[in-house]
Parts: sequence; structure tokens; C-alpha cells
Amino acid sequence: SVASNSGPRFRVLGSKAAYVKYGLDVQEDALRSGMRPGDPNWGADDLAHYGTLGVPGETITVETDRGTYEHYYTAIADTLINGAPPPVDPADAVRSIGILETARRMAAES
Repeated sequence: SVASNSGPRFRVLGSKAAYVKYGLDVQEDALRSGMRPGDPNWGADDLAHYGTLGVPGETITVETDRGTYEHYYTAIADTLINGAPPPVDPADAVRSIGILETARRMAAES
């Protein structure tokens, strides 16, 4: 985030409720601090960064699922070594790049 006042990391709005979550995935900071996958608290988010679900005045706190970067990289290895299906469909990756390129082009035009 490069904004001077960052907002929620995730904000999903529905017709009956919303889910809002602040903060980034904790795994990168955990690695920097010396923690490793498999450690008891690996991927556990801080309670202060849990998301909320509901409407103003009526929300519940939703515990963040633990991060598991290692499963993604294990799946990549399985794809490369054993020919297993990739963990991310290449067509989805191409579409994502197209969206980013369109956003950059539109920003440059404005």
C-alpha cells in the first residue's frame, strides 16, 4: 500500500452485510522474525486484524484462516516434477495480467 491513509485490505459489500478486514498476510513478517512453516503459531493472524462481518452496530469478529504459503509452493513443485495440475489456472493468471495492464493504461490516459 502506498496510500497515505490506508483503508481495509479486504472489503466485500453485499445487500445484507459486509465483510471488512485490515492488515496484510502475516506469513512474510513471520519468516523475517525467524518463524517457519510448521511452528505452532505459523500463519496465525493477530486478533486486532481479524475481519468483521455484519452491518454498522451489529458485527461479529471473524477469525482469519491461517496462511499456508507452503502448500502453494508444494503444489508448484508437484506441477513441475510430476505434471500435476497447477495450483492456479494459467488462464486466470493471464486474465489478471490483462486487468492490471488495462488499469495502468487507463491511469496513464487520465
